[in-house]
Amino acid sequence: MCFSRVGRTIKFNYSVTFEDCQLPQQIRKKFLKALLSLENNLAIAKGCEIIYIRLLAVQKCGPRAPAPLELYLHILDLKSHIRTVNSILEHAGWVAVMVGERSRA
Repeated sequence: MCFSRVGRTIKFNYSVTFEDCQLPQQIRKKFLKALLSLENNLAIAKGCEIIYIRLLAVQKCGPRAPAPLELYLHILDLKSHIRTVNSILEHAGWVAVMVGERSRA
C-alpha cells in the first residue's frame, strides 16, 4: 500500500516541495565534481609514476625500482575514493525517485 501521493492530501501523506526535488540533484552534481577531481588526481599520480620509472631507466640505476611507497599508497587511496563515489552515485538514484524526480544519467 502506498502512503504518499504528490498533489493529494491523505492521512499518511507528506508534502514534497520543489526544494526537496532539487536537493538530490545538487548533491549529485557535487559528487560528480568530486569524482572528476579524483580521476584527474589519479591521472596525475599515474603520470608521476611513469616519469619516475623513465628517470630510473635514463639514470641506469640497475633493476627498476618501484615508485616510492607514498605515491603507490596515494594511487590506491584515489582508486578507493573513486570506487566509493561511484558507488554512492549508483545507489543514490532511489533518493530522486523517492521525492518524485527521475534520475538523469
